Amino acid sequence: SPPPPPTDAPTPPPTPCPPCLAPKDGQCAFTCTDALGCVNSQCATVVPCSALLKGWSGNACVRYLNDASPLCKQNGPCADANDVAVCDQSNVFALETVHHTCGDVRCRKACRRYDAVAEHAAFADVCFQFEQGACADGEWCDASGACALRPPPTELPTAAPTRRP
Repeated sequence: SPPPPPTDAPTPPPTPCPPCLAPKDGQCAFTCTDALGCVNSQCATVVPCSALLKGWSGNACVRYLNDASPLCKQNGPCADANDVAVCDQSNVFALETVHHTCGDVRCRKACRRYDAVAEHAAFADVCFQFEQGACADGEWCDASGACALRPPPTELPTAAPTRRP
């Protein structure tokens, strides 16, 4: 009978290796070395970038236009839906669409990268309206989110005294 194999021999890799891994030196090793990940159709999850804000571009709050393709993370397994950093890979990052546009950059309120679009659905969630914002003294952000002269306060009419018979 043949001698038993040496105990320090590497264990052969599973056949086939899981997604994002390939046989190397008798083991499965991660294959993606790109910092932004590597598209891999064997990964099942699409990262929902189109539901996320990309951030400010001047006075426009922009969101990602497309979802990220299923991919392997750098030196890692498949990306999951929470791996939002993959939204910055070139085939997703370059494509954007305007979500809301403030009339003036000084009226920008909230449009942080990777925030959910749904949390900033209304114009007032993104741009200041009828508030100071970063406008100059005597100005405020008007209905369009642009700095404008603040109107003088309106005085409420006083009621005439009631006559008694």
